[in-house]
Formats: sequence, C-alpha cells, structure tokens
Amino acid sequence: MGFVERLKSFFGKNDTEDLEVALHVHIESATEKLRAFSVTVNRMEAEQVVTSERIHLIEKEASLLCEQAERAIEENDERKARQLLETSQAKKNQLESSKAQLSQLNVTLGSLKADYSAIQQLIQEAKDKLHSLIRRNQNALAKQHVGSMSAYDVEVRRVIERMKDEILLAEAKAELASVSVHGSLDDEFEKLEREKNN
Repeated sequence: MGFVERLKSFFGKNDTEDLEVALHVHIESATEKLRAFSVTVNRMEAEQVVTSERIHLIEKEASLLCEQAERAIEENDERKARQLLETSQAKKNQLESSKAQLSQLNVTLGSLKADYSAIQQLIQEAKDKLHSLIRRNQNALAKQHVGSMSAYDVEVRRVIERMKDEILLAEAKAELASVSVHGSLDDEFEKLEREKNN
C-alpha cells in the first residue's frame, strides 16, 4: 500500500485538499526533524574541529617536552629529564587517544552527512512531487471549471437568442401598432411609393 493510499485510508476521504494538507504537514514535520538532525551534524563538526585543534596542541606540547628533556640531559639533570620524558610519553598517549577519537568522529560524521544528504534529497523529492500533484489537481479543476462554463455558455447563448427573438417580436408589434395608429397599411404603402418616386 503506497503512502497516498495510506493517507486516504487514514483520513477516510478522497478529498484532495485534505490529502494536500496532510502531505504538507508530513513534509513540514520531516523538514523540522531534518533541522534537528542538522544541529546534531553541526555539533559533531564542531567536536571534530575541537579535537583537531587539541591534537595540534598536544603535538606541540609533546614536542616542547622532548626538547626540554634533551636540554635537561645536556645539563646532566637526570631527574628533570626523566619527569619531562614521562610527561612527554603521557602526552603521546593522549595524542594517540585523541587521534583515534578523531578518526572515529570522521567516520561517524561521514555517515551522518551521507544520511543527512539522503534525507534532504528525499524531502526535496517529496516537495517536488507534492507541487506536481497540486499543479495536476489545479489543471483538472480548471478543466472541470471550463467544462461547466461551456455548458453555462450554451445556456446563456440560448437565453440571448430567446431574448433577441422576443425583442424582434416586440419591435414588430410596436411597428405594427405604430402603423395602425397612424393609418392603414395602404396609406403607408402609398407614402413609401411617393418617397420612392421623388
């Protein structure tokens, strides 16, 4: 059973406007969820940037500690050199942990971005299909309106023709009444004959 059929059965109507509203609501809900998902993706990107910066900072600290340990060895300060090397090793362990975390973040973020793009594309396709269906419905309604208007037009033409006939009949009756008031038909014919001869 397709999505439209499920919506029809859910609403129990075939009314296009109700389905259109339901689709708008569904698309808006999906768009809102996509916005929330976008916030999650943005947070993960921010965490990725912070982790990258932390890695660079740890690398600098570890390098600095190694240099300080070398100077302590040159100064024959074995205790200080040992402390610096131990701290440097702890930084290197922290660095490895942060790199593993960044690697995991990259994989997760890549997957989230792919999902985000797929969902965004699905929503856009749904919007496009909805707009296409709305246009098709509007075209069908316009054709229905034209059909009803053509039937109305035929009726209007009939009424106009009837009115023309009634007006012609009324004019003929008025002319006939005018002739009878002003004289007989013979008088009118004579008058017309005189006008013709002049």
